[in-house]
Amino acid sequence: MAANHRAPHEHFSKPIPDKNTIPKDLEAIPSPRIGYVGVINEKVDFPLLTSICKQNPEWSIVLIGLEKVKQLDFQKKLEELKNQPNCYFLGMKDYFDVPNYIYGLDVCMMCYVINDWTYYGYPLKLHEYVLLCLQ
Repeated sequence: MAANHRAPHEHFSKPIPDKNTIPKDLEAIPSPRIGYVGVINEKVDFPLLTSICKQNPEWSIVLIGLEKVKQLDFQKKLEELKNQPNCYFLGMKDYFDVPNYIYGLDVCMMCYVINDWTYYGYPLKLHEYVLLCLQ
C-alpha cells in the first residue's frame, strides 16, 4: 500500500489574485512575519517559539490555526508563548483563505518538537509552503 503524501496541488498552486493584498488581520502585524499554519497542538515546540520571541523582539511570530492543546504542561508553555508581545494568534481560517495567509508570511516554519512523530511522520505542510513559494 502506498501513502499519498502530497498537498492538494490545485488549491495551493493557483495564483493569488492580487499578490500585494494579504488578509487584513495579517497585514496589521509588523514584518518580518514568521509563521506557522496548522493545528496548534502538542507537536508544536512552544518553548522554541517563546525563545525566538524573546531573542528577536523585532520579529513577529504568527500562528494560524485551531488550538487543540490538551495536556496541562503544554497548556502552560502555550500560555507563556501567548504572553510574548511579538507573538500573534490569528485562529482557524477558512481552507480557501489559507494560501493567502501563507503568501502573506515572510518566513514559513515547521516548528515541531523532536520526538517519534517528527522522525516518522511526514510534514504535508512542506508541500503547501513550497507550492506557494513557486508562484
